[in-house]
Amino acid sequence: MQPQLDQNAAELEERLAGATATGRSADGLVTIVVGGLGDVRAVRVDPRALHLSEVTALEAAFSEALRAAFESGRRLVMDTIMAAAVEKASAT
Repeated sequence: MQPQLDQNAAELEERLAGATATGRSADGLVTIVVGGLGDVRAVRVDPRALHLSEVTALEAAFSEALRAAFESGRRLVMDTIMAAAVEKASAT
């Protein structure tokens, strides 16, 4: 049974390695893209953010975008696991 679990885990990891999830701040000034394995792949800052008078507003935008990206990533992982489980169940 262990070899099958190892194969399933490897397949799931491969799927997630190629997947991405995106999060944006509420004001749309910051966008963060994370990989399915939790790595940060991209950070985009709208040029309008450079004109903010307070750094705390930009910090808040980054925090919002990062939280949203990781929440989106969490949903991506759960959806990927469920899809893999359905595929395995259909194959048997």
